[in-house]
Amino acid sequence: MSLKDAYYAPWPIQRASVNIPSGTSESEVVAAVPGRRIRVMAFFFVCGDTGTTAVFLSASDPISPLIDNAANGGAAPGESKLGWFETERGEPLKVTTGAGSATGVHVVYALV
Repeated sequence: MSLKDAYYAPWPIQRASVNIPSGTSESEVVAAVPGRRIRVMAFFFVCGDTGTTAVFLSASDPISPLIDNAANGGAAPGESKLGWFETERGEPLKVTTGAGSATGVHVVYALV
């Protein structure tokens, strides 16, 4: 086991990607798992030709700050070995986007 793997043990790392239409409320990124939290270890956004905003949700409650994505750009804050944020137990990970353009989102997560 490498040092990097030790940070995540005993949780296997998983990945999910979705493309979200502009102005979409509560798009599911990762489905709820009974009794487990979804801990986001890394993520990135890429949006189209109009800037937009995004926020991660645990069910309907915000769990991240508002993330401002520039036109033809996005956000990629890098990995957090402790996790950027996590859902409540048994709740799905969702994203709400602003009225700008479609947004692609990719998450690296663990069920804890």
